[in-house]
Amino acid sequence: MAHSGDYVYAIGGRSINGVLDGCERYSINLDRWERIATLNQKRCTMPAVVFEESCIYVFGGYEGNGRIDSIEQYNVTNDVWNVLHVKFPLSVEAETAVLISANEVIILGGHDNSAGTKDAMTFNFETLHFNKLPPMPYARFLHYAQYYNNSIYVFGGVDNCSCQKMNVTDLQWHPVASYQEFINYNLQTFSSASV
Repeated sequence: MAHSGDYVYAIGGRSINGVLDGCERYSINLDRWERIATLNQKRCTMPAVVFEESCIYVFGGYEGNGRIDSIEQYNVTNDVWNVLHVKFPLSVEAETAVLISANEVIILGGHDNSAGTKDAMTFNFETLHFNKLPPMPYARFLHYAQYYNNSIYVFGGVDNCSCQKMNVTDLQWHPVASYQEFINYNLQTFSSASV
């Protein structure tokens, strides 16, 4: 899911019939759904990030037989998906991606074809370059991340009750309070919001 302008976008996904390439958007003003251009490659469990209210990017994901490394860009004005020439450095699904500046996103964790990863990297929308960051202390997938006050906070995920933050200036990971006293198990595919 992604939000741009007066629309909420549903991109790809999985149904009883398998992995989807279909995309829709919900008009907040008109209270209705409409189909938009389909993805070039079926995919699910991938992050979607809005850039300058004009483009939506999706990174990696799962296509039904394995994890993928392609990146697609949706042009909101022209209703078209394009595959970028640059590849995601990992073939993963269930990673998170969060904007940390006007032109940069941080991408964390994910599941490759064997296990969760600790990987952390930034992607610059203008240069189309990735920059590797210090890895997270623990491998994570199906987790949640949020950017606030110059730090990225990471919560939950499969097999993980720990929580960390990384200041994006000094690139150091630090523990933060865990939710384990409330739920003595991991949180995965949960809903979250920041206010």
